[in-house]
Amino acid sequence: MQRGHRVTVCVARGDGSYERKLSEGARLVVLSDGWLDSSTWRLVRSIRPLRNYLSSHQPDVVFGAMNHVSICLLRALNGLECSIPTVISVHNNLRKGLIGNSSWTGNFIYWCMRRSYGKADRIVAISKGVASQLLEMKLARPGQISVIYNLCVNNEVHTAQKAPISDYQVPFERPLLVACGRLTEQKGYPYLLDAFRRVRDERQAELWILGEGDQRSTIESRIEELGLVENVSLLGFRNNPFKFMAAADVFVLSSLWEGFGNVIVEAMACGTPVVATDCPHGPGEIITHEKNGLLVPPADSDALSNALLRVLRDQSLKEQLTENGKERARDFHASKIGQQYLGLFREVVSQSKESPQTPVDRSN
Repeated sequence: MQRGHRVTVCVARGDGSYERKLSEGARLVVLSDGWLDSSTWRLVRSIRPLRNYLSSHQPDVVFGAMNHVSICLLRALNGLECSIPTVISVHNNLRKGLIGNSSWTGNFIYWCMRRSYGKADRIVAISKGVASQLLEMKLARPGQISVIYNLCVNNEVHTAQKAPISDYQVPFERPLLVACGRLTEQKGYPYLLDAFRRVRDERQAELWILGEGDQRSTIESRIEELGLVENVSLLGFRNNPFKFMAAADVFVLSSLWEGFGNVIVEAMACGTPVVATDCPHGPGEIITHEKNGLLVPPADSDALSNALLRVLRDQSLKEQLTENGKERARDFHASKIGQQYLGLFREVVSQSKESPQTPVDRSN
């Protein structure tokens, strides 16, 4: 946080994992007493306290991160006597994450977005693909969207990657591939396992997958079917994934869809060459194929295995992707992305002062 800019973070509960990461001087306001376990109900219960807080403090600008939070923020702003410039953000592939979600919550969130997102002063999309999707789905109007890539790199990443891996033996005699992401359909792990089977047919190698999710048992069964029990390890969720990325010979992303693909940048920053699917959206905006990473079509195990083997065989290519990847990762450093957000907030506040408005009706 820069001097002269006061930041207040409002949360629905007080034991969030990011609380310890707040900048010095940032204020934390807990909106819900947390007696209800459901995160959805905690958010709903926070709307009235948030409205009271905004009414009494009248901040220069408010920002909502993630869809469900943004919906509650827009609801809290409804009916205020003051008009507060509002910025919200979209962080994933909406067609897959919401429309493709058969649960009632996904459909309900999408319905709320259609009724409320047009009332925001600006919507941040974390990739150009997400921005195009917002327009196609009529969730935003032209000129309302700003593309700001995710903040992926800070000093913590560079420090954390140097930590020793004490609970797992890093294989020094054979290449190590690392993947990182929830064990869900989105991450395309069955295709990665099929690709890795082909890699193992040619040479010794190990694959570590970091993350937890509802497909763990399915993935474990597939590992056994492919005869990879001795070569693939599911390491579960790790607070420090960076030390595993740094230890890898290749980092691989096999996703079928994304909003951006933070782990690509994080692996680049750790000095590890990256092979990723060119899925919608994000990887193709981060990686320049053959320069700072390799891109392959999603759901194509043959193409994925061929790309992995290319990097493992070609030391010159590996070194090129490593060095160019580290350079590319600097574009997503906290200092650069923070300045882009600060510039956006200043622009929105300035436009609000130049064109005073009556309170905006942000009701659904």
